[in-house]
Amino acid sequence: MREIPEESCIKGVVLSVYGDRGPEPKYIFPESILSNLDECDTNQNEGGAFKQSLRDIYQISIKSLSLLFTDNEISDYNYFGIIPFPDFRISSLVFFHFIKTSFLERPIASTLSILIDENKRSFIYNNIERLKPFILEVVAEIDEKINNGYVDNKILEPTFLKLTNNLLEIEKNPTLPLTSSRKLKIILTGLDNSGKTSFLLTIDRKYSKLLGLKPTLGAEIKHLETFGSHVFTWDLSGQEKSRDKFLNRAPIYLYDADLIYYFIDIRDPKRIDESLQFFNQILENIKKYEQEIPVLIIISKVDPDIKETTEIKDVVYQIVKKIEEINQEKQLNIEYFLTSIFSVYTILRAYSHGLSLLSPNRKLINFNLSRFSEDIGIKISMLMNEQGLVLADFYSPSLLGEIKYIFSESQPLKASVKSVFEILAPQITNLYKIFERFRETDINEAIYKISPDDIIIIKKTIIENNPMFFLFFVDNEEKNEKIDEFLPLLLEKTQDLIIRYIS
Repeated sequence: MREIPEESCIKGVVLSVYGDRGPEPKYIFPESILSNLDECDTNQNEGGAFKQSLRDIYQISIKSLSLLFTDNEISDYNYFGIIPFPDFRISSLVFFHFIKTSFLERPIASTLSILIDENKRSFIYNNIERLKPFILEVVAEIDEKINNGYVDNKILEPTFLKLTNNLLEIEKNPTLPLTSSRKLKIILTGLDNSGKTSFLLTIDRKYSKLLGLKPTLGAEIKHLETFGSHVFTWDLSGQEKSRDKFLNRAPIYLYDADLIYYFIDIRDPKRIDESLQFFNQILENIKKYEQEIPVLIIISKVDPDIKETTEIKDVVYQIVKKIEEINQEKQLNIEYFLTSIFSVYTILRAYSHGLSLLSPNRKLINFNLSRFSEDIGIKISMLMNEQGLVLADFYSPSLLGEIKYIFSESQPLKASVKSVFEILAPQITNLYKIFERFRETDINEAIYKISPDDIIIIKKTIIENNPMFFLFFVDNEEKNEKIDEFLPLLLEKTQDLIIRYIS
């Protein structure tokens, strides 16, 4: 098969390189996607074959490679990302990397772009973990075949055929139905009265409903729209009968689940063993049904007035130690957050981080934000949406000092059980309060001096009609000039990634 069926959501593959003349498409498969027209006046006819002019394919190469740093310092840059190309009605799953060859001293900046019908882009999100191994295998083959110099298309054709056949096979057996917008299923579970519903109400800013909360019965499914995606949260009752039902019907509840928040009430130490037993049973089912679901442990009700007490630290230590023992054989992806409804940022941080795990673009956005912040000398950088959810963040090593992200008995409360937000609580608390005030104004910049060496700069920008906010924590106001100088470049490299953050 040298062609892709017209009805397929997969439209083609483009390998781009940064050559002597700049970005260029080096290999295109299948070649039939190229239009014979000098200017392609129809990118994709309804019901017809996908066609692009060579000029359009160059635009795909230029746009994808513009997100890839090409300086000599970086040669092991390996990221996946999803980029929209609205003019061509496609989205592209892109693998960014540098090709090391024997005929050039400098690694070649390269992108492998899988072109997907824009209206069926959920194919990428729903199947990305299945797609990655095939793409990495193909990239390794290509790198090997062009090690001594670029080769003819015919030599690489078998490699591209293998890739497209694998893509088509996944399309025939999809994880979920193809849709134009992504649907996420997030499960909140734990014992009764562990803080699940309060967590959701805090995210939704419905603080008045926190008073007089009654226990959840059965499963409450709520719909939220976040970052352009449809998020369905399953708030599962933690009462004993409901827990048994959950475990007996685990395949149904876990099916299609993208993320699990597991809640443990720090103020009810007598039930911690009961909670951990239930958690262990959930992990057993995740492992049994071979689900790849990130799990966030939400240690709730760690209110500011008790957070630093020895008693609370000891309880947190015991919880983490026992969970690490439970997970020793299963080796699932588990992270920890301490939250309190009296510290809204702790809940937003935990929720934001969970969503970020579902974004193929998060590492690439974070990388660009980190490079930007390091070059200017920024202490803290955050990119937040209008709801205060964090899309990307950076913390300078000098600010974090010698903190090691390791859990050990000799250091019972290390950063493995504290998010950076907890470590930097005083600064972040001030920063978040300032952000809340700034968000309600129409101005696009605000500067707050909270001490001689602590200055917060907030920049408002609009990305596809969505307000976004950059928050910068710096040691002198002069750095604002550099921020203004280089922020447009950062936006150029990240705005398309933000558009396709999880949708």
